[in-house]
Amino acid sequence: MLKLDFTGVERTNYISKEGSYVFTITDVELKPSAKGDSENLVLDLEVFEPADCNGQTTKEFINIHPKTLWSCLPFFEAVTGEEITGELPFDDERMLIGQKVGAVMTKNGKYFNAETWFHVA
Repeated sequence: MLKLDFTGVERTNYISKEGSYVFTITDVELKPSAKGDSENLVLDLEVFEPADCNGQTTKEFINIHPKTLWSCLPFFEAVTGEEITGELPFDDERMLIGQKVGAVMTKNGKYFNAETWFHVA
């Protein structure tokens, strides 16, 4: 007989549909990429809007390799609300925690990914 003990197991409440969301960034970590040749910002995002999805969560991985900064530029412009054409002072990834950011989420296989980022005023 198999006994399963779910004591202390947290329920997941991940987003479950495609669409536009406003997220609050609840946690950020710098982690090595899978290949180990760069770093990723790993974002924990919690839905702020739409109201019927409030509290649902997702993770997003932003590669910050110097040769692929073009791919993370839309995220940083969405967070700052400004066009970035030069250096962006970024001393501490924790400065992103609490920020609101918008994203259009699309399903890619079994995962949802930010296809487009947008600024939330």
